[in-house]
Amino acid sequence: MSNMLKNRCLSKAISEASWSEFRNMLEVIVVSKAFASSQLCSACSHQHKEVKSLALRQWNCPSCGTHHDRDINAAINLKKEALRMLKLDALSEASAACTT
Repeated sequence: MSNMLKNRCLSKAISEASWSEFRNMLEVIVVSKAFASSQLCSACSHQHKEVKSLALRQWNCPSCGTHHDRDINAAINLKKEALRMLKLDALSEASAACTT
């Protein structure tokens, strides 16, 4: 590989391919700012609007009774949303491949 990088003709192509692959590994999923990650119960998806206050660090879901730490619950909900978005993206890519 190091000898290939010394070749001026190949070095740019190899470097660009490597950076491209590296960027693909770091792909980021952006969730909407409007997504209520800390207000949604990660167990039953009930939206508890009183959790908007940043001073409220822990809460119990009024629907299912699950106890939540605000930050951990938000992290779980963001992970679920990102996975949902990835599935939708994969489905749309698959359906686009079928129509072409």
